[in-house]
Amino acid sequence: MPRKNIIVIHRWPDNFVDYDSFIDSNKYLVHYIVNSSGKRGINAESNLVGSLFELGDLTQIDALIKCTEEIIAKFGKIEKIIAPSESDLIIAANLRTKFTVSGIQESQVQFFRDKVAMKTKVKEGGVTVPEFVDCEDEIKTLKFAEKIGYPVILKPKDGSGSEGVNLVHNREDLAIFLKKINIDNYECEQFIPGTIFHVDGLVHHQEIIFSSVSKYLNTCLDFNDGKALGSVMIDDELLRKKIVEFTQKVLATLDLNNSAFHLEIILKDEREPVFLEIGARVGGGGIPFLHKDIYEINLVQDWMKMELEDFSVLHQTNESIIGGFLMMPEPRETPCKVLKCKELKGTITTLYKEVLPEAGEILDGEGGYNHISGTFFYKSNSSKEIIADIKKTINSFEIKYEKVEI
Repeated sequence: MPRKNIIVIHRWPDNFVDYDSFIDSNKYLVHYIVNSSGKRGINAESNLVGSLFELGDLTQIDALIKCTEEIIAKFGKIEKIIAPSESDLIIAANLRTKFTVSGIQESQVQFFRDKVAMKTKVKEGGVTVPEFVDCEDEIKTLKFAEKIGYPVILKPKDGSGSEGVNLVHNREDLAIFLKKINIDNYECEQFIPGTIFHVDGLVHHQEIIFSSVSKYLNTCLDFNDGKALGSVMIDDELLRKKIVEFTQKVLATLDLNNSAFHLEIILKDEREPVFLEIGARVGGGGIPFLHKDIYEINLVQDWMKMELEDFSVLHQTNESIIGGFLMMPEPRETPCKVLKCKELKGTITTLYKEVLPEAGEILDGEGGYNHISGTFFYKSNSSKEIIADIKKTINSFEIKYEKVEI
C-alpha cells in the first residue's frame, strides 16, 4: 500500500518535535519544507523523508506553492500539511485551500492570526472582549481613545510575544505613535487592569481533553521592557473551572478543533474573564517544556497526531502536580558576552531545572524567549510555594558579562 504524503513546514532549530518518534514511516512519507534554521531540527536521513526543500524565506507563498507542485507531480496527492510554528500558520492554511487539503483553511486562519478578526468573531459569539478598533483610520483611532479613556494598548494585528506592543497614556503620544507605525497592521484596544492568565491545552472532537490554567507574574509586555516574566499554574479549583468554561466557549465560537491552543485572558476586577487573544498552536517560552517535564505530555506531538488523525488517547502523569517557569531577560547592555551565571538549582526548594547561557555565549538584544539570561522551571502542589520561589530566584539571580562589538 502506498504511503500517504505529508508536507511539514519546519523552522525550529531543535528536535523538540522529533517527527520520527511519532509519525509511522510505514504509513506516511514526509516532505519537509524548511529554512536554514529548521534544517537543523529534522532528521533528513530518516526513511520517513520523501523530499527536502530548503528555502531562504518560508513566508514566500509562491516558493512554497512551487515546492508543493513538485511534490504532487512526483509523489501524488497531499494528505496533510503540518506547520507547528505560529509564523507558518497562514502559509499552511493558504496551501491547504489551494491544494484542497483538510485542516484550517485560508478563510479560518485569520481568526487565529489577526487580532481584529479574532476579537470581532468571539465578540459576535457572546464572549467578553476589550473595546477595540482597527488603527487603519488614524482619526477614528484617536476618537476611539478619547471615548474609552487612556491608557490604551496598541498591538500589531499579527504579532506574538508582545513584540511591537505599546501602552499609550495620552492623545499626544498616541498621535506620535500612529505616525511611526504601519497603521494598517495595528489595533488599538481598551486597557483593562487585572491579572493576566494563559490557558494551554488540546481540543479533540470539540472537547478539551487537556488544559492547564496559569497566571503571569509580570506580563509579556514587561518582559520586552527588561523585566523577568514568570508563570505559575493555579491551584484554585473554582477559578480554574470558571476559566476553563470560558475557554470552551471561545473555542466553540471559533470552531477550533483537533488542535493545540494558547489562550490569554485578563481577569477584570479579579472576577470576570475577558478575552485577550488566542493562538491555534502551542504556547511559547517554557510552556511546552514544562508540560513535558511534569506531565510527560508533548503538546506539539499530540497536536500533530490530531492533525494526522492518529491521536487516540492522552497519556498524562502526575495529575496533582502543578508547575511554573521564569524567564530572565537579556541584560540591558547588549551585545554582550556571558562570563558566568550563578547556578541556583539545589538552593531553591521547588526549582527542578535551570537553563543558563554558557560562558562565552553572545547575547545580542534579539533574544525573544529563546536566547535569554536564563529559564527556570518549578514543580510543587502549591501555587503559593512556586510564586515564593520565583521571587526568590529573581532576587538571587546573577549574570556576569562584558560588552562586546559584533
